[in-house]
Amino acid sequence: MDLFEKPGEVQRRKKFTFLARNDIDVSGVGQMMSNSILIADPVTVDLAPEPITREWVLSGKPEGSSRVLARSRDSTLTLVVWECTPGRFEWHYSKDEIVFVLSGEAIIVGAHGDERRFGTGDVVFFPAGSVCTWLVKERIRKVAVLKESLWRPLGMCVSMTARFRGLARAAVQKLRKSAAPLAASR
Repeated sequence: MDLFEKPGEVQRRKKFTFLARNDIDVSGVGQMMSNSILIADPVTVDLAPEPITREWVLSGKPEGSSRVLARSRDSTLTLVVWECTPGRFEWHYSKDEIVFVLSGEAIIVGAHGDERRFGTGDVVFFPAGSVCTWLVKERIRKVAVLKESLWRPLGMCVSMTARFRGLARAAVQKLRKSAAPLAASR
């Protein structure tokens, strides 16, 4: 397989490595399907300009850039690398967002004026619908997992369906195991 130099060692020359090749469109990294395993170095991945909404900028000239690394098959989950230069701006979260800060630091000011500094190695959760002010003191780079919020009844249906599938798979495996000795004795 061309992904491995030696068995078990992933090539590190590429910025992205795929361990499964089904349903992959390598020309647009943001179009990966969920059954394609992606290994990426978020520190060195190339980003494209993604301007911060002009009305949200409060001071300075913050410049954003990003790269979508992957999307789930149902498009409710997106993995992104994002970077921003110093400045102060509002951010409006339309999706739940979990952030892991790779480098740099910022201060966020919540709706009630509470300030929190976060930086390299920190994990932050921003719920959909929240608004906060970012004060980026030095270039910051993060990996973000964006999740579409589902209407609660629909989310419950999705959860129940997943549980049912799990129970069904377990039952089928149990039946196969119990049927194996019978087939062997014939």
